[in-house]
Amino acid sequence: MNPESKNRLITTAQMYEADGVTIAAGVSEEQLIANAGRAVCDEVRGQWSPCEVLVLAGPGNNGADGREAARFLRGEGWPVVVWDYASDEDVRLDDAELIIDSLFGAGLSRPLDAKLQNLVERVNASGKPVVSVDIPTGIDGNTGLACPVAIKADRTVTFFRQKPGHVLYPGREQCGGIVCCDIGIKDEVLGAIDGPAFFENEPSLWLDVYPRRRAQAHKYQYGHAIAVSGGMCSTGACRLAAMAALRAGAGLVTVASRRSALMVNAGHLTEVMVSAVDTPEELLQLAQDERRNAIVIGPGLGLGERQRDLVLAALTTHAAVILDADALTLFKDDPDLLFKEIIKRKAAVVMTPHEGEFKRLFGDWRQSHGSKLQAAAAASKRSGATIVYKGPDTIIAAPDGPAVVNTNAPPYLAVAGSGDVLAGIITGLIAQHMPAHKAACAGVWLHGQAGQKLGAGLLAGELQSVLPEIVAGLQAVGRGC
Repeated sequence: MNPESKNRLITTAQMYEADGVTIAAGVSEEQLIANAGRAVCDEVRGQWSPCEVLVLAGPGNNGADGREAARFLRGEGWPVVVWDYASDEDVRLDDAELIIDSLFGAGLSRPLDAKLQNLVERVNASGKPVVSVDIPTGIDGNTGLACPVAIKADRTVTFFRQKPGHVLYPGREQCGGIVCCDIGIKDEVLGAIDGPAFFENEPSLWLDVYPRRRAQAHKYQYGHAIAVSGGMCSTGACRLAAMAALRAGAGLVTVASRRSALMVNAGHLTEVMVSAVDTPEELLQLAQDERRNAIVIGPGLGLGERQRDLVLAALTTHAAVILDADALTLFKDDPDLLFKEIIKRKAAVVMTPHEGEFKRLFGDWRQSHGSKLQAAAAASKRSGATIVYKGPDTIIAAPDGPAVVNTNAPPYLAVAGSGDVLAGIITGLIAQHMPAHKAACAGVWLHGQAGQKLGAGLLAGELQSVLPEIVAGLQAVGRGC
């Protein structure tokens, strides 16, 4: 992944480094501040007609950016009042028609004092439109968490690159529309700064290895996925995953079904094959054909010793393994056993926990890590697996790759079976020999696009039906059309 990519996310410490490198190269701090103020002014002028503007200016460079914006707006005839954080005067919100929030930027990591908390609450209650400079006051730029309250902006103008707090919740919701402006820091600066590399998920990160069909290809060149089913009353989740794997492009898919559920699964499936599997030994026998190169296990699997043994058996095969839902919860009392089995195998493993499942395996990230991004990255290193930490801001992290934040998922995906479809999409992409981390990034993005296309009221079973159109669009982009 190109470290200079436009969808690179940088921490506040990295932003300070970028500023420092730029200043050392001959661009003054005063010029950077002036450029930032000009960018804020231009955004205000582009979105609003001249009106009474109140600038809330803090003590640092964020406040200086706001004062520069005020200077530029005044120069263009806008009536502007600047309230200084150090002032003892009360803020007069009633006269303002637009508020520019430049109190504290992304570097804030401590709780706001009582005075500022009261001001934030008054601004939010005022109903006035707000433009925040860098990030809404009260949001930690590295974590997206509120400290403990934050301004709700209509627009946020940030600089050079977005910060994690712009794309992680609740910060993302507080930002409103985000504009990232050039203030004179060169892209090459990214190669000179230390620390982790984070990205926002976009096709540019993985389109180079996205599978494409060749004219003379046959189905076995695109993998044969296995989806392991639960009992008779919980087969639907596995079928959702199986069909999604097929729609994602896997050449063949087989459901490994308990005999008690064989007729239920067979009665619902046409393109997907069904094979009787009750024991770990039977799963190993089914998977011994090396063309069966990806296994998804967990959706509707159930909880018990037999199911746990099936998961452990899957991890002894040559196939890549996607662990979802019950396959994760089965190891809540002994996660190290699971991690040990993952680390010692050669083939890839992808784990797709939601918030509750993540806590069962890795603990509460808010207590042990600075951000959800860092928590997912640490979890991937500890477990040896690619982690897909699901949510409205799904994180994809791998032991040997950067952590990526997905931002295209609509709230309509919060529906039963949605995660099973996601696990299946990732399985189908890995079956086609896509590297696990990039397959996970692509799968999460495709899932989000499908949710957007279907909209409100979608059913999980409908998601895979719109994948062909989305994939066709991707492949057209890849050909330069």
